[in-house]
Amino acid sequence: MARNQIVIKTKLKGQSTQRVNIDVTHETENVAPVLKEIGDSLVALNPNADIDVSFYVFNSISDTWMEMVVYYANESRIVNL
Repeated sequence: MARNQIVIKTKLKGQSTQRVNIDVTHETENVAPVLKEIGDSLVALNPNADIDVSFYVFNSISDTWMEMVVYYANESRIVNL
């Protein structure tokens, strides 16, 4: 099973960025709608926060996390990396 994470970053003006990592079993395919749903739900709860929701895949060869997709919730913009 692949090691994947969804990372949620939130920031309010004048405050530090808060980050939450969630281990998931979701595969890379069709992850964008999931990120959009999470991001839009969080923006609805706090429209003043900058919210980014990312999908990371662990690369066992380099022993690092690779960001594959990011959803900028305040801009309603998905970027595939």
